[in-house]
Amino acid sequence: EVALLVTDGVTTTATKQNVGRIICHENVHQWFGNEVSPVSWTYTWLNEGFANFFENFATDLVRPDWRMMDQFVLALQNVFQSDAVASVNPMTHAVYTPSEILGTFNAVAYQKSGSVIRMMQHFLTPEVFRQGLVIYIRSNTREAATPLNLYAALQQALDQSSHSINFPVNTIMQRWANQGGFPVLTVTRSAASAQSIVVEQERFLMDRSQSLPDRWHVPVNWVLSTNPDFSDTSPQGWVPPTFPAQSFNIPGLSNAEWYIISLKQQTGYYRVNYEPSNWAALARVLNSSHESIHVLNRAQILDDSFNLARNGRLNYDYPFTISSYLVKESDYIPWGAANPAFTYLDTVLSSSPVYNLFQRYLLHLSAPLYEQLGFQAVEGEPFVTPYHRNIILDLNCRHGNPECLNTAQSLLEGFRNDDSQPLNADIQTLVFCSGLRGGSAENFNFLWDRYLRTSDSSEQSILLNALGCTSNEERRAFYMNQVISDDSPVREQDRHTILVSVINASPNSTQAAFEFIIENFAAIQPRVQGLTGTTNILNALARRLTSQADFDQVESFEARYQNIFTAGELASIAGIKENIASSITWSTQNAPIVEAWLRANYDDSGAPALVSGFLVLISIFVTIYNH
Repeated sequence: EVALLVTDGVTTTATKQNVGRIICHENVHQWFGNEVSPVSWTYTWLNEGFANFFENFATDLVRPDWRMMDQFVLALQNVFQSDAVASVNPMTHAVYTPSEILGTFNAVAYQKSGSVIRMMQHFLTPEVFRQGLVIYIRSNTREAATPLNLYAALQQALDQSSHSINFPVNTIMQRWANQGGFPVLTVTRSAASAQSIVVEQERFLMDRSQSLPDRWHVPVNWVLSTNPDFSDTSPQGWVPPTFPAQSFNIPGLSNAEWYIISLKQQTGYYRVNYEPSNWAALARVLNSSHESIHVLNRAQILDDSFNLARNGRLNYDYPFTISSYLVKESDYIPWGAANPAFTYLDTVLSSSPVYNLFQRYLLHLSAPLYEQLGFQAVEGEPFVTPYHRNIILDLNCRHGNPECLNTAQSLLEGFRNDDSQPLNADIQTLVFCSGLRGGSAENFNFLWDRYLRTSDSSEQSILLNALGCTSNEERRAFYMNQVISDDSPVREQDRHTILVSVINASPNSTQAAFEFIIENFAAIQPRVQGLTGTTNILNALARRLTSQADFDQVESFEARYQNIFTAGELASIAGIKENIASSITWSTQNAPIVEAWLRANYDDSGAPALVSGFLVLISIFVTIYNH
């Protein structure tokens, strides 16, 4: 019922959105899954990829104020993390056993496939895409289909239109569907005064010690600073898989201060890296007039730059300097793109001597929005503002803003004294977490008792996500044991939330949860209901484990339970190991650069010291380069 029922004043904005999304998702299966079914589970993405795409696209048509297709970019960026490991399965993935079939219901079948379908919509154009799907459904009604049937229908619609692309649909999509992962494009100007660029591609892997030969047909278009028009998302060119590099002539490029290569509005499923002079120019324009770049491309620049730096492909000076513009950014989507990068840095810097400077950096960036958004919702505020407020409040309460901590504590105390007075549902998890991080057993017991008494599924979800924030070791152990206890009051379909919330709470909680999982996985596995319960737990670990000691524990864990792991669990464990390997590399290659930037830019006054000076140097450098 958590996916169906909404109660005003109790249901969070996220749950309300999820209700709309799931209702739409399941209705889409009337066409993609029922009217036309895949011939085997090898092609699960023909069901779930289209349902994922249309749950957002169709909801956006009904409720445009929810900005579902803008939020889709954040989901795309999130699935990049799962898809950036060598062991990931492709969209079309042969399966033969029940365990393998269950393993296909993962982020690849849903969000990656939905993202590739969205890219297909844009390189075909929305109308050709729509006509192609009409042909696909009508031609295969009440039959079993393969991707070849889909490609043939889309090709027929394309041939009947005035639009054209460089390759047959089947040729393009074979590589996107049959290869795991995604490409990163490296773009350089042929020369400072040239009118052309050179684009190379390779598979993006978080662990750069690995290399794979996969290549794709990649659609691209471009925007120049002299004409920042982001409206037409159809491709202006293609990067083929058969050549090491592709050159594009771009009239007016020599007069442009900056340029962006992608499918506009991040409709492509790939990352983009530039030569340093263009990153410098993008940093300058964002810090001077950020609204000249489309909001979704601002989100892309933040996400790409931080992940390229994390991956060792870009100096961390660039994403940090780019992110300095966030002090002026009032839109939720770019903040949603930057927040996972901040979370990763929080994890790897938590024991660093510059951690206090990192916290200072985050508090500085978020200060204007903390004052603007505060704790209180405003009547008629945009639908996504509660998401934005939670990011800003979490950064401030987690990283020591005393006003944030005092306000959260006061709100919790008021709620404890009179829990009949409603507390804004959208900030309850944050307020409860802030009250639990201090280790208060009384706060934990109050919230746990409230969980036992409530029958509202939305409130239960809020409380389960909050209770994992406790730093009280005894209460945390009690809470984790509710996953495996025979008399646990927590429903099986909700129990994975307990461990995920503990994993995400803090580095100490992550370690405690990991040790609990190692000792109790055989008991956890049958008690976590659903297709993705255990993989959700393991994927949460993948984002938090970073050290050689963690890697050694994962190997021991893998050996201990090798005989009971499902195919999906084994894939998640392989992903954990690859992510840890990349984090170990990060600590040796990137930590000194990050520490130096934070020391140089955030002094004892708490204000940025050298960012403005660096931007002046960027401006001079770009001017010299371009002229």
